[in-house]
Amino acid sequence: MPKISIIVPVYKVEKYLKRCLDSIRAQTFIEWECILIDDGSPDKSGIICDEYSEKDSRFIVIHQKNAGSAEARNVGLKNARGKYIICVDADDWIEKKYLEELYNVASLNDADVVGCNLIREYPRKSIVVKILMPETNKDCISSLLTGQLQGFLL
Repeated sequence: MPKISIIVPVYKVEKYLKRCLDSIRAQTFIEWECILIDDGSPDKSGIICDEYSEKDSRFIVIHQKNAGSAEARNVGLKNARGKYIICVDADDWIEKKYLEELYNVASLNDADVVGCNLIREYPRKSIVVKILMPETNKDCISSLLTGQLQGFLL
């Protein structure tokens, strides 16, 4: 059983998808599954997903008619088997120790939610966005629901 389920909604991202999936495959933490939801993408994204699942059985591909990223994430959640869940956008990439560090913090603190900073890349600069985790459960849930928390493991 995987300890972490990574959910990646996929739609019109063939330009970025390999970098994303390569960054997941290169993780130092290896007890993960990656659920790729091909949301009826009209480009070669679905084919790329299938190629990765053939190379590495931890990649699981679900092909569906286009229903939007929220529904794609819901499908991923229904199929996730990990203790923790993380969503990664298909046009993003993650550092090699991303899963390891988040998992270690969650395990050490018996946490339901952990977070980390993220980097926004632009053509001429990169900006570090510092994520401050709310201290109470109520504030944490509110921040999650309003989209104020990014780069977290549930």
